[in-house]
Amino acid sequence: TLKTIGDYAFGSVPYIKNVNLVEGLERIGDCAFVLDEELTSVSLPSSLKWIGSSVFLGCNKLLYTTENGVDYLGNSTNKYLYAAKKSDDNIAPKSLTINEATTIIGGSILEKESTVENVIIPANVVSIGIQAFASTSITSITIPSKVEEIGAYAFSGCAKLTTCTIEGSSLKTIQHEAFSGAKALTSISLPESVTYVGPSAFTEAYESSSLYYNEDGKGGRYLGNEKNPYHVLVGVTDSAIKTLAINEKTKVIAGEALRAVSEVKNLTIPASVASIGDNAFFQMVSLESIVIPENVTLMGEGLFGSCSELKTIDLKNAPTTIGTGFAVDCPKLESFKIPSSVQKIKTLIINRCTSLRTLVIPASVVQIASSAINGTNVTIDGKDYGLTIYLEANTKGALFEKGWSSNATWVYGNEWHYENGVPTLNK
Repeated sequence: TLKTIGDYAFGSVPYIKNVNLVEGLERIGDCAFVLDEELTSVSLPSSLKWIGSSVFLGCNKLLYTTENGVDYLGNSTNKYLYAAKKSDDNIAPKSLTINEATTIIGGSILEKESTVENVIIPANVVSIGIQAFASTSITSITIPSKVEEIGAYAFSGCAKLTTCTIEGSSLKTIQHEAFSGAKALTSISLPESVTYVGPSAFTEAYESSSLYYNEDGKGGRYLGNEKNPYHVLVGVTDSAIKTLAINEKTKVIAGEALRAVSEVKNLTIPASVASIGDNAFFQMVSLESIVIPENVTLMGEGLFGSCSELKTIDLKNAPTTIGTGFAVDCPKLESFKIPSSVQKIKTLIINRCTSLRTLVIPASVVQIASSAINGTNVTIDGKDYGLTIYLEANTKGALFEKGWSSNATWVYGNEWHYENGVPTLNK
């Protein structure tokens, strides 16, 4: 069953007039049908949980159902499933009434509508789109109990927002900068269900704001709930701290939580942590080593960018993907083993890591992006040093993109063996 339609999947296709999406589909990526100028009708399945930004931008012939100043798309059973946009004739609204049958609120539905002071999100909504209510004048918002995802910038710039109530325990994802610039927000309780918090989802913890953070006296700042006030590590009390002990009840490290924490040399991630957001350790320029514990099931992108003193990365968990920008500008990185659970390697996982001499690609890896491993050569005293990549498989995978290992030497599995645990070329 098709579950996801990717970004730009059917963009600028001139002959599409009708789209009937089947049940089972859960996500539609950004700009999926952008500039399909002949598109007139769309049927969306009730299984949908997320619709990205600008999905139907430029589809000027597309017919919507309009009610109370909102344009909807849906299906024969529920024509109000997707609150796509504010109607063109709904000028300077003070409030927005969304149909009770709506399950998805579209991106930018009220972006920069500064006259809007009141929004009620219906009980059946499961996701709130990118920039949905950004820079409006709302003072309070209630996130209903069925909402699973809050999109990037959804409430960004809502300078008058003082209260956000999250009901129930369905919310899983808070994308980057969802509440950035909501400087009047005084408190927010995050349920135990939250498994991912993106970079700068809230006003950065070490900047002045009205938001109350939980602290345990060990350097971290947290958001959570009454049962576990330390559920999400969002920042630190001072970016110049030299020691940091992450609370043992923490389950989520937010994106950029420890960005530019420049004096910490040693960091222990507790076994309780299950999720680490994008750029979580970016520019930790004194960090020397890191161990990702076995319970971590989600690792974001750009984790160790510009960690200039980092020498070893030890992944005790079992990731299936190594994300983009995993270790970029880590010139002292000497030891990194890709776990045998990994199936996909994205671009720039190793870049300008000039001390890394060997890297083993497990046989489990079936896909590697272009420029995944590059910039690893260095010249010292007139002598060139570089990276040797040891493939466990005897053939290169069909989904290894061109240029995946630029400036590195690689050998097949039948050309090398382990000798005392060290990859060694056959004689």
